[in-house]
Amino acid sequence: MTDDGEGFVENVPLTRVFGLHPRTRIVAAMLTDPGDGLEAFTENELRRIAGLDEAECSEALDALLEAGIVERTDGDALDGPGYRLPPDRPPTDAVFELNERLAEHFQGDP
Repeated sequence: MTDDGEGFVENVPLTRVFGLHPRTRIVAAMLTDPGDGLEAFTENELRRIAGLDEAECSEALDALLEAGIVERTDGDALDGPGYRLPPDRPPTDAVFELNERLAEHFQGDP
């Protein structure tokens, strides 16, 4: 994890239950999208939101890509590829459902 303390996923329901493992932090970061939850994030954005260093983020993304939980999208020449939860796949639907149920469970908790 980064030493600067930045990272916005420490109190996301998913990390409250499953801890702060880099893979969990990346999935939780992707769930911070206020839109439909399928926004593509650059690796730099994921590192910042998840509070991970470059090696942790890269290793976790590789594992999530291999497992089919995350997909790589075309990026632009400046920012490189994007990463997102793949739409219309049962594992993605399950992640959204779990996150929603956990949020309901923790509603009102600090």
